[in-house]
Amino acid sequence: MLKIAVIGSHWFIEKFQQSITENRRLMFLYFAYDSYTEAPNIVKQLPAVDVVIFAGSFPYELSQQVIEDNQLPALYIRQDVNSLSLSLMKALLKGYTLQQISIDYRHQEEWDTLTRELDGNVPTMAFPISNTMTPDEVIQLHKENIVAYDAKIIITSVHQAATALLTEGVTTQRAVDSESSIIKMVDDAIQLATLHQLSDTQMAVGMFSADSLTTQEVTQFAHQLDAVFKHEDKLIKMYTTVGKLRRFLFSDLLQKWLDNLPIEFAIGFGSGETLLKAEQHAKMAYAYKLKEQKYQKACYYVDLHQRLTGPYPEQHSRLDLAVTNDYVYELTQQTNLSPMSISKIMQFEQLNKNLPFTIDDLAAYLQVTRRTAERIVKKLIATPYLHQVGEQTSTGKGRPKSIYQFSIK
Repeated sequence: MLKIAVIGSHWFIEKFQQSITENRRLMFLYFAYDSYTEAPNIVKQLPAVDVVIFAGSFPYELSQQVIEDNQLPALYIRQDVNSLSLSLMKALLKGYTLQQISIDYRHQEEWDTLTRELDGNVPTMAFPISNTMTPDEVIQLHKENIVAYDAKIIITSVHQAATALLTEGVTTQRAVDSESSIIKMVDDAIQLATLHQLSDTQMAVGMFSADSLTTQEVTQFAHQLDAVFKHEDKLIKMYTTVGKLRRFLFSDLLQKWLDNLPIEFAIGFGSGETLLKAEQHAKMAYAYKLKEQKYQKACYYVDLHQRLTGPYPEQHSRLDLAVTNDYVYELTQQTNLSPMSISKIMQFEQLNKNLPFTIDDLAAYLQVTRRTAERIVKKLIATPYLHQVGEQTSTGKGRPKSIYQFSIK
């Protein structure tokens, strides 16, 4: 039986339940929120499920980091041309004209397609919204259309905004999530969960020093992972499946097991299309853990795409160890920095939210010396991706510190 988590507003959950039929192969678990900003916390507290369906792109995008950290298959119901046209038709059937409708939409390309298909016969009071906007900001834009352009009805895809407007007595209509779209999404979720389950059967390998543990500790570890193990070149290699490994990494068993180990312990896990690839990736994760100084007892995992995650169980940040797209390739070529270093730098830029920073800030994040950070900045400043934007005045007699800012896509 597939377990499918459905995350959305109370209104969406009700609509979803009305649209689907009972199926013995499926179990739906419903999680309603008052605001889509609650979605990431809901995902963090989910029980074991096979796939997650979100009510829309906003809760999905806000939860994306948590989804990736927990390696959950997830998808969302997209506001497409069909949804937009049905929403407009519903308002027109109530007697409103296109000139009286204020509507928001989530995807510019879908709105552009609708505009072309209707030869431009769409409401002029239409605007895009993003997941950075609050429901109050969406409400304010609609109210401005009421005041400035005499809008008579509001169509919004933000359910919290719709509820607030209706409470105020403003004529409001929720964007339509068609029954056919919901049914299709369930079919897509089944396919995604099935593919994910197939990937769970891939071989996974664990690797650590044979001197790290006693025979009893190794046997206990193998039992918890449902793995077999062998000694090879002063290393112990454990063989299990990706599914069993994932469940172990995200369970309390890992922390309990680590608590009973020596203070210095390094282990790496890897998976791949073949046993050889899985062993190579485990070796990469193990080598990375040996270099890492901050976490004394933790483990790392390199998947078949050469994405390194960890350290488990403290946190599950991700680094790309391989060049996976043209942009990363371009950066590695221009700076002569490794894909791993580029991945860390991009991660720093994202967490820093494109704010100005000093070399000390970068050194602290990368956990390197100031001199190493200076060398990295020197390589980056020669590219179009980093600029010096000012200086930080020193309160003592030292020289002012340069301030930098990234312009990374």
